[in-house]
Amino acid sequence: MARPSRYPLELRRRAVRMVAEVRDDYPNEAAALQAVAEKLDIGSRETLRNWVKQHEIDGGQRPAAGKLLARKRPRLLPVYDQAVRCILGRPKSFWLDLRGALRADNHAPHRELMVLRQAADIPASVSALRVCDVVPWMHHRTDHQQRSCIGT
Repeated sequence: MARPSRYPLELRRRAVRMVAEVRDDYPNEAAALQAVAEKLDIGSRETLRNWVKQHEIDGGQRPAAGKLLARKRPRLLPVYDQAVRCILGRPKSFWLDLRGALRADNHAPHRELMVLRQAADIPASVSALRVCDVVPWMHHRTDHQQRSCIGT
């Protein structure tokens, strides 16, 4: 059983809401977390980051297992990590948005991923989702190395 928090539930909820409200006012998430943590006298921004992360997991906005689960189930789940978030932002529901995108136009994006796989001489055992994982990473590497984003 988890130990009780020294911070009241309402304070934690308020802090998470505040981070969401001010996130765009700061150059990065760490700065937003630091500002809210200081304003509400929360011990550290890491504590607040954990609250925000848990809130996103509970709300279905963030996967609970991320890369590990994607590695174990490569045909089922795509990787959604810091690099992908840098490219795609924070969609309301990454999983549902991706599913819808791959099924759009009678599965045309899925077929395009298969064409890319074949053009890159990638084995057929590599799923469309793994090909989809590589595209943001390649884009990130070439277009975002000049930024000091967290995904580089």
